[in-house]
Amino acid sequence: MTEQTTAHRVAAGRWQLDPAESTASFSVMHFGRPVVGTIPLRAAEAEIGPTGEINSGHIELDVATIATGNSRRDSDLAKPRFLDTAQHPTILVDVEPGSVRQGSWRTTATLRARGMAVGVELLIEMPEPAVDDVAKVLVTGTFDRTPLGIKVPGFIIAKSIAVRVEAVFRRVSP
Repeated sequence: MTEQTTAHRVAAGRWQLDPAESTASFSVMHFGRPVVGTIPLRAAEAEIGPTGEINSGHIELDVATIATGNSRRDSDLAKPRFLDTAQHPTILVDVEPGSVRQGSWRTTATLRARGMAVGVELLIEMPEPAVDDVAKVLVTGTFDRTPLGIKVPGFIIAKSIAVRVEAVFRRVSP
């Protein structure tokens, strides 16, 4: 069953993430089986223009506390060969300007992890209208991990990683 969402009008201004009400997750194939994990959202902001377009956005994820439900896997992911969380405890995502198209926002972003960067195509949907300057959004995208320098054969860990962010934003200024 596919979830239906539409782009509802969002008031112009600066919007900030409510981390307590938001989640970020990822999925990747590992030896042909899906692995799902979570990464806590530290902070995020978005600047919305006067006609509802996204002018910019920035997201910070706390990769040092990644959780897949398997402590050994989580420990491996923290190592320099994978995410190198000792040197790079945060993943940063910078969202490019995007406009409303076909009931959602489509935009690109640059994801920075391990001191490297990769482009990500994002679909941003708002399942319900913002109420009292509070907006719930769903952000989805997929990226190739290889530009991040994670060198593991694709049959062990697939190159494509899907991300999903369910976030609550509050407008902090017009």
